[in-house]
Amino acid sequence: MKAELTSENSVRKAIDFDIDKEVVSREIDKRAKSIARKAQIPGFRPGKVPLVVVKRQFKAEVEQDAVEAIANEYLPKELEAHKLRPVASPKLEKVELAPEGSLKFRITFDVLPEVPVPAFRSIEVSVKKQSASEEMIDTEINRLRDAGARFEPAVDRPAQKGDFVEVDIEVTDHSTGQARKREATLIEIGHSGNHDELNVALEGIQAGESKEVRAVERENEDPNSPVVRTVDYNVTVRAIKVKVLPAKDDEFAKDLNFDNYQALETSVRERLERSLKHNEDIEIEDAVLNKLADLATFDIPQSLVDEQVEARTRRFAENLQQQGIDLQKINLDWNKVAAEQRGGAEKQVKLEILLDAIGKAEKIEATEADVQDQIKRLAARARTSEASLAGRLDEDQKARLTAQARDRRIIDMIRAAARVNFE
Repeated sequence: MKAELTSENSVRKAIDFDIDKEVVSREIDKRAKSIARKAQIPGFRPGKVPLVVVKRQFKAEVEQDAVEAIANEYLPKELEAHKLRPVASPKLEKVELAPEGSLKFRITFDVLPEVPVPAFRSIEVSVKKQSASEEMIDTEINRLRDAGARFEPAVDRPAQKGDFVEVDIEVTDHSTGQARKREATLIEIGHSGNHDELNVALEGIQAGESKEVRAVERENEDPNSPVVRTVDYNVTVRAIKVKVLPAKDDEFAKDLNFDNYQALETSVRERLERSLKHNEDIEIEDAVLNKLADLATFDIPQSLVDEQVEARTRRFAENLQQQGIDLQKINLDWNKVAAEQRGGAEKQVKLEILLDAIGKAEKIEATEADVQDQIKRLAARARTSEASLAGRLDEDQKARLTAQARDRRIIDMIRAAARVNFE
């Protein structure tokens, strides 16, 4: 057996194997015997099929199994000899099984790069400082007023934009084949969440009137582009109503359990400030990690990028399905979708490698308390107890949580070391 290691770059490796025909013949016989024990061929008793017949009848299967068995036997020895550790499953390529029985093949794989620890303590970012403006406070209070609104009948007139119609409605979504009915439900005419066709049909409608409406969603704004979704509405109007908002006064505040309107306004301001501070922290962390990724000067393993692209594309598809979209009925270019994920995937791989290098240099490890914090957050998101969630975790999931907790510690350290300028 001969093996030659070559490098495409610092992370992409290939080993070319040249296997003696005696080894190949032995492995083919072994695979053929395994198939012969269970093969059912007319004219032969089970387990009594001659090897020459098995090799001829199952030639492709026997040879493929033999090649894979030989590759699985010799690759680990070469990896150990060169002290190489693939980061993803190696790929078998360029298989050449000669007529006389010799075998050649190539196995390609990626390894992690050698990463110099980046100068993360010199990272500097700029973010816009935000505070709760009067306009933001007013918007939030109006949202509370909207939630406490009452609806009064619109007397002796047809419906107009901004009115609420109380309707019995049947909705048929032809992309999923699902139909649902709702009675005495309120629809705001002109709301951006409605199909335009429905808004147009409801303007000018009278109480007691019924209408059938078809809404069509297209791939883009071009009226001739392919249809991706068709929805039929059957609407009967029970009543036309006008929304009346409560006044901005102490009575309104007391309905929300505040002593007066000023106390309500103060509470809204404080809540907005907390939310803005949270968003600011996220923006700072994103900016710091973007700058960290820019410090990557090494080759990145494309196999890890491919895994990230696949995972991101899968999540994209799952999100569409959760919205009730039938993937079989939409005209999506999945190659284009995957290509759009590649930039983010490459950045993610760079960051994972950099964070690990920094963690090792700084000797950072996750503590039990860190892991428990991860479990606490997951349990809150899943609306279950921490003990219940922890009891369902297998070893791989525990290892992932530990890795995430370690990354969190490393990111917090990098964030604390960064210089942040507020604009």
